Amino acid sequence: GVAELGASELRIIEPNKVTTFSDPGRPYLDEAKAFIKAVQVGDASNVLSPFADAVKTLEFTLAAVESARTNKVVELQAPLL
Repeated sequence: GVAELGASELRIIEPNKVTTFSDPGRPYLDEAKAFIKAVQVGDASNVLSPFADAVKTLEFTLAAVESARTNKVVELQAPLL
């Protein structure tokens, strides 16, 4: 998938769906914006954890949301640890 960062929203674009997160002023959105900006410009100095941990956290979070939405187990592609 692809993540697009706008002025007030974060969009996760996958082959069969687009998920939009918008909530200006929320710490989790600000955190996501900081991470995406760090990836875009190649500067991790404002990121407080390694990129690999952030990717694992995102994978886990998206799986948890999908599981809650569908009430089904969502298998992760790779071990988190």
